[in-house]
Amino acid sequence: MKKTTIKNRQFNCATEESKQGNFGHTKRMKKMKLMIAAILIALSVLAVSLVGCYSPAPPPIPEEGANIVIIIGTDEFELITHQRYVFGAIRELVEREDLDFEYSYTRGSGAFIDVLGDLENGYGGAWLLFYSSLDANEYPQWSDPWTYEKGGTTFWSASLGISSMPVIDGVTYLFALVSF
Repeated sequence: MKKTTIKNRQFNCATEESKQGNFGHTKRMKKMKLMIAAILIALSVLAVSLVGCYSPAPPPIPEEGANIVIIIGTDEFELITHQRYVFGAIRELVEREDLDFEYSYTRGSGAFIDVLGDLENGYGGAWLLFYSSLDANEYPQWSDPWTYEKGGTTFWSASLGISSMPVIDGVTYLFALVSF
């Protein structure tokens, strides 16, 4: 049987940097620091984007259904529904009340209402906007600080579209044409 031996060899790589005590580490250290910084930045961006996408689960629908009010312009409708999101509740109401309803749907944004009842998006330069009685201070995940006053009640701009906005028992949802 043949034995293989490996001899430990030392090389004399005396360069100008090694004579000064750097041993070529400065370039490698700079590259390493840049790589670590790039990784930390990438992780930070990922963490911020995931936090921005977080929306807590809506509260469960009561067994008997959620009792909500939907206001469309000047018309007010009470609805008991088992739908989890406002889009489903609107579709249920449209069928029950035989309302005009036109919308477009995109995978990224969900449903976008063009016509709801007598309201038409873009009519007279006004936008069809969606509000709820959820206070932005109490429910920041579902409400924005912009308000709309109707009949002495403050409604808060919805921070989500109707496809993502949860149905919550006792809440009023308002659809109105608004000009800026």
